[in-house]
Amino acid sequence: MSIRTAAAVVCALAAPATAGAATVDVDIQDSGYQPASITIAVNDTVRWTNRGTLTHTVTSDTAGQFNSGDMASMAQFPQTFLTPGTYPYHCFYHSLTMKGTVTVLAPGTPLPPPELRIGDRRLREGDGGFRRAVFVLRLSQASSTAVEVQFRTANGTARRRSDYRARSGRVTFAPGETVKRVVVRVVADLRDERRETFWLLLHNSTGATLIDPRGRGVIVDDD
Repeated sequence: MSIRTAAAVVCALAAPATAGAATVDVDIQDSGYQPASITIAVNDTVRWTNRGTLTHTVTSDTAGQFNSGDMASMAQFPQTFLTPGTYPYHCFYHSLTMKGTVTVLAPGTPLPPPELRIGDRRLREGDGGFRRAVFVLRLSQASSTAVEVQFRTANGTARRRSDYRARSGRVTFAPGETVKRVVVRVVADLRDERRETFWLLLHNSTGATLIDPRGRGVIVDDD
């Protein structure tokens, strides 16, 4: 059976999402799944999105459980999990480096608080106006209640006003959401400068454990 045929069979057997169940998002990058390991409840759905440039798959290590088939860039694959257990999976084309695990808890088992991380962001400065540094905030799993966290920018070798625009505020994850983004505007100019850095710092989280609260912004001069 081909990958595409297997995917069609598995999707046809999947039950529709149950009312009140969560949908957890996992990004597929060319370097791996993010997050690679998640914990969900029975009847929750995992939705993978290929944000890389290469073709990838979401293929269960156990034949016949689930298989996305070939996923081009920005393609999505949802899978609802109806039975408690541990479900390891991999990319058919990059099985040595791209692996993930979905852990499904039995009914009545409380989910542990999610872990909250922020990624780094690297971008070229440009020659005029502003560039957008997009920081990704990610929960390790969906929560049944809202998760909130405050953020603020901080200088590294880059300076607010002259190199970037300072920001502060609050991010709220609605129940079921696992990914949020914060945009910081970077000043583009014609000055010849060294590589510069600034920070997006997370603090005062509610409903999640802060594991990586510092996102590093790297501005690469291209003049």
